[in-house]
Amino acid sequence: MTREVGGRLGGDAVDATATVSTGPVTPGRPSTTRMMCDASLMGTERTLLGLFNGSGGHRVDHDTIALTSENGTIVHARAAR
Repeated sequence: MTREVGGRLGGDAVDATATVSTGPVTPGRPSTTRMMCDASLMGTERTLLGLFNGSGGHRVDHDTIALTSENGTIVHARAAR
C-alpha cells in the first residue's frame, strides 16, 4: 500500500510517498523546501534524505517507527500529535 509521508528534516520540510508491505519500505522521490538552515543541521538533513535512496526495513512501536536504510543507518521518527 502507498502512504503519504512528511515531516521536518531539521530546517527543511519533506514530503514523499512510501510503499509499505510486510517486507521493506520503498520510499518515493522526496520534495523538500529549500530554506537556509544552520550548518549543524545540514549533515542531519543529508542523512535523512539518504533514507529515500533505495528500500529498507522498518519496525513500528506504538507511535514510533524505526527506519533502517540499506547501508544500516537507523532513524527513529515519532508520529505528530
